[in-house]
Amino acid sequence: MVEMDKIRDVLRFRAWHSWFWLDLGRALLLVAVASGPYLPSHAAPFAYVARWLHDDVAVIDTATNKVVAYVPVGKSPHGVVVAPNGAHAYIGNVNSDTVSVISGATHKVVATIEVGAQPESIAVTPDSAFVYVALYAGQGKNDLAIIDTKTNQVVGHVAATGWASGVAVSHDGAYVYLVCFPEKLFMIETKTHKIVATVKLGKTPQGAVVTPDGKQVYVANWDDHTVTVMNTSTHQAATIKVGNFPWMPAVSPDGKVVYVGNALDSTMSIIDTATNKVVKTFPVGKKPISVAFTPNGKFAYVVNQDAETVEAVDTASHKVVATIPVPGYNGAFGRFIIPGKPSVVSTFAFAAPLQGLPRVNVAAAGEAIDVRFSLGEDLGLDVVAPGYPRSEQIPCVSAIPLNAHDLPASRAPSNTLAYDTASKVYSYVWLTESTWSRTCRHFTMEMVDGSRHEAVFQFR
Repeated sequence: MVEMDKIRDVLRFRAWHSWFWLDLGRALLLVAVASGPYLPSHAAPFAYVARWLHDDVAVIDTATNKVVAYVPVGKSPHGVVVAPNGAHAYIGNVNSDTVSVISGATHKVVATIEVGAQPESIAVTPDSAFVYVALYAGQGKNDLAIIDTKTNQVVGHVAATGWASGVAVSHDGAYVYLVCFPEKLFMIETKTHKIVATVKLGKTPQGAVVTPDGKQVYVANWDDHTVTVMNTSTHQAATIKVGNFPWMPAVSPDGKVVYVGNALDSTMSIIDTATNKVVKTFPVGKKPISVAFTPNGKFAYVVNQDAETVEAVDTASHKVVATIPVPGYNGAFGRFIIPGKPSVVSTFAFAAPLQGLPRVNVAAAGEAIDVRFSLGEDLGLDVVAPGYPRSEQIPCVSAIPLNAHDLPASRAPSNTLAYDTASKVYSYVWLTESTWSRTCRHFTMEMVDGSRHEAVFQFR
């Protein structure tokens, strides 16, 4: 029997739970008492829309669909991206050759970074550590600038063919995809910043987006009235016909559909990512140039440049449910909605046969374990905080009650997250190690709302 102090050293007091140890003679039982539901400071995310003619950014509260602030930035703001942690929005100022960094908490500029000639499009890594800026006038030498978000300094450049117009980062952070004229898509490895593949695009390619599973990249081709889709494994590309003059696509949080606005037609095309076919086209405001989804995927916000509006579209009915006046030849070229912290994540519950504390789950070491949980609804695949789940070895305590059912091994790809629409349950396939045999581990899953959920495993 291990001593109480030793166990306390392993499972220290956590701010999100109150832990109580009960001394039952020579037996120890860990009881986790929830400290109440997690309530994020702001459940709905903000949208940041660049106003080219006004040299500022309109901040829209998607809870009220009203502009709550105008933030002065550099000249001719265009590209926008928001860090996955919601801490900052990054704005590319085309005619200032700078990137403005806006605090997500205060909606004020906290840094201005000189990046190079004409920053056109911006993307950020999943861990919010690096920002990639496509430089339209990089002249084949400095086409992609790399910003370290800790220092807000440019730490490198990547050369391509010049005239960089779009950029996107894979959801695992392994690759950056750079769109350049003449009609090329470059696949760049983030570890080495080397180009590993090049794909031919349509005429006048614009924005790019990567599906959550990292398997496909979509690029809008302005003058071809098409979207190119590239398979990231084979580097093979296909062409999808959409409306006239598509600009900036967006992928839904669950990865099932891609939206792209057709500027001349004032319509939005929906592409099914399973078939890569347009399944619906519906009307929006005049000259839709950009679109972004809320974290739960229930709404898509469309920036209409000539109408000088932003529209909220219900993704279930494809109807415009709100129109927000935003005068000033609007941009928002990129993912312009802060990922947010959906309060629904607080409904987290492990799904059978897995059990949370105080039960201990029994499994075979070296097998892949299906960690199943529910969030009450489908919130997309960007629900787990970067760097999670985690586990650490703890002492095995024989008196803690065991789960009556051993956990079966999973045959699904390891370290992947999926959502089953039939059961409404998420599944994370956790690959364990054979060296964990005859040990116990404390498993932690942190969600994007900051809440953490624990389970204990005993390995055979």
